[in-house]
Amino acid sequence: PATAKMLVDIVQEYGSRIKGHYTDYVSNPQDYPKVGVGGANVGPEFSHAEFDSLERLAKIEEGLVERGKTITPSDFMRILTESVINSNRWKKWLLDSETGRDFSGLSDDRQKWLLQTCSRYVWAQKAVVEARSKLYKNLKNQDMDGEEMVLRRIDKVMEKYITSFNLVDSTTKIEQMLKERFT
Repeated sequence: PATAKMLVDIVQEYGSRIKGHYTDYVSNPQDYPKVGVGGANVGPEFSHAEFDSLERLAKIEEGLVERGKTITPSDFMRILTESVINSNRWKKWLLDSETGRDFSGLSDDRQKWLLQTCSRYVWAQKAVVEARSKLYKNLKNQDMDGEEMVLRRIDKVMEKYITSFNLVDSTTKIEQMLKERFT
């Protein structure tokens, strides 16, 4: 916090703000606004939550297939994995000791971390969107709302930052400020 405060003091002279990068999973997000940090990149943590939720749902779907439920599997995790690998975005995150290795040559833990981290780059790819839709449909046919489960998990992560950065009711406050300013 002391270094952040020093940087904040420097940039405030110029009417600017500091934004934290790689702020995901920090233990003290509430300290950022206390020292004057104006923003933080936390999107990857949301993508991790999204990935973890979808992976859990894909396992539920696999269980349904194993129990003989008449559904055509979405193959969501396979399609997501292939999309991440084919994007080559995962290579950016390789450790020095992993340079030159194929994705399959990495440990299971590293593969999972890379999938969690890089899935955000492929969520909008057609094959991933279609597989995700199929996954949700398969679960819906079993009276499960997969999309709602994913959104709740992301919402839980977002709430941590909304609270820490004093953003509760911020939309209402901004709307009121704009209304006062432009009416």
